Amino acid sequence: MKKLLFILLFTSITVVDFGQTITYGIKGGLNLGQLSYGAMPFTHRYGAKFLVGFNAGGVIDIGFKDFSIQPGIFYSIKGDKSSAQLTSERGTENITATAVLNYIEVPVNVFYKPVIAHDIHLSFGGGPYIGYGISQTLSLEAPYQNDPITKSHHFSYKNPDWGVNIVAGIGFKKYIVDAGYELGLANLSSPYSGLRNRVISLSVGYMFR
Repeated sequence: MKKLLFILLFTSITVVDFGQTITYGIKGGLNLGQLSYGAMPFTHRYGAKFLVGFNAGGVIDIGFKDFSIQPGIFYSIKGDKSSAQLTSERGTENITATAVLNYIEVPVNVFYKPVIAHDIHLSFGGGPYIGYGISQTLSLEAPYQNDPITKSHHFSYKNPDWGVNIVAGIGFKKYIVDAGYELGLANLSSPYSGLRNRVISLSVGYMFR
């Protein structure tokens, strides 16, 4: 996977010499994360809920006539929440487990950008990403506990995470707003559990030049 990261960065740097316009910017926004479960790509765990996180980072936009190549680097929070019922001598209780996974992520997206009005364009595209998990927080909450059980430690899921992005948005002058779906293809756990990241994102950005 280190070779894949090098190839993505090398490709981005190489095409700079051929770009008609090069702009730099910052982006950030909301992440809604879940973990798929099992061999099927869209199978979610029973009781799984979205984990609310965020993404923040910078991008380079290498513009051509009708499209652009946009590599970037981001801090991104993924994971999910899941709930289950436990029956004991206290009766039936709801238990919530939360996994917060923190990544440094490098996407390289290709966008088609049709102009719809003066200084306004749409953007449609996507591309590969690779992310390296740097830390995680696992917590368990139950009604009979005074305080939730929380463990924060070094990343124990498999590294790296990698997959593809699908992104659509709109740009006005130097401002951009987009929505995306991140389909993780890397198995973060054992072959039998098959945990993979799924993230819906909404981001806003500003291009400096």
